Amino acid sequence: MGEFIPVIEKGEVKSFINIGGDFLQLITNNVEKIFIFTSSKCIDISSYLTDYLLHNTKVNVNHFLAPTPTLFGYTIKDLDEFARIFAKKLEDKIKDKKIIVDWSGGKDSSANLVFMQKLNDYIPFKLQAVYVHIPFLENERNQDFVQKMASKLGVDLVILEPEREIFRSLLLSKGMPIRGKRWCTYQKIRVIRKFRKSHKIDFEVVSDRIYEAYKRLISLHTFLFGRHFISGSQLKPMFFATILDVVKICREYNVIHPDYLRGFTRLSCDLCPYRPLYEIKMISNRVEDPGFIESILRIMYKKNYHFVSTFDEFINYALWRYHPKLASEMIKAWRKLEKMEELRALEVTDVLKMFASIWREDLPKAPYLILDYIQKLVKNALKQKRYTVIYPELLESKI
Repeated sequence: MGEFIPVIEKGEVKSFINIGGDFLQLITNNVEKIFIFTSSKCIDISSYLTDYLLHNTKVNVNHFLAPTPTLFGYTIKDLDEFARIFAKKLEDKIKDKKIIVDWSGGKDSSANLVFMQKLNDYIPFKLQAVYVHIPFLENERNQDFVQKMASKLGVDLVILEPEREIFRSLLLSKGMPIRGKRWCTYQKIRVIRKFRKSHKIDFEVVSDRIYEAYKRLISLHTFLFGRHFISGSQLKPMFFATILDVVKICREYNVIHPDYLRGFTRLSCDLCPYRPLYEIKMISNRVEDPGFIESILRIMYKKNYHFVSTFDEFINYALWRYHPKLASEMIKAWRKLEKMEELRALEVTDVLKMFASIWREDLPKAPYLILDYIQKLVKNALKQKRYTVIYPELLESKI
């Protein structure tokens, strides 16, 4: 995941957490702890790491966490004011154009949709939200949510879906999407591209943010330095927004998916391989056809994973999320760690509470920053490879 999320209690930040796959990084009073999710708990493995390499395995924790320099502050003080400024910059480029927002129902795409609606008050353009439902891997809960929110916001919503029988055939031939080979994403992109072409869409709003993941930082920092918001036919109006900005907008406009309130970390398919183990275990039974999914998993196990673990372990640890070689290393670690009762552990309910706090507690006070200052901070972080939480100087600035 990469981004540090503040853990809030009564409006005060108590810790910062960063999650990536089955690993969690917790920073409290500048003390770092690394945890791994097991079948029932979240175990502290800080003393079990050497240069972030899990002891006696080839598992590099940095490949999962890949933290970015997360900026603690706000960049958007008033959404209406920001929309007016943005309108002056881009009116000549997007006026009277057809624009779609890729809307997953997640926090970033929801904040972008709210902003584009606000921008539409100042620039005339045709705005549509496009949601792509992934058959078999995702239940209809997300679809119900975006339909309800679209009606509430008064936005034109289009729901698309890859061709079901083709998707079924791909599951049977390729197996479940795994980390590093998420073939389902290409099916989603194809559907959107087809819609864009057939409806002659001019721009597509993409909800990438610079602090969201290390790869996003590398690809988007040039946008920050050049003050670009458009790349070809992609529009990225909030690429510099912080996690506090995004959550603040979603909360102010009451566009919050209930999974966030439960403490889930991402909005995606129920069986997304990038979900942590505890989320998979909590929601795997929500899919539309559990029997079909079980048949796919049995095929995968017999073909590529029978030498890695027992079938029960394969299911219990959702090893299908990993390439067989990595799955072999992960199960080796899990088997040892599950037996080490002396290691400190967090209950999953505590982890859920920490992630939910940014949605349930009062948001913390933090400085409002101008783009010049953000650019300076990110530039220094890139130079120093300081991938942690950046506390800017306390200052009040207009966006």
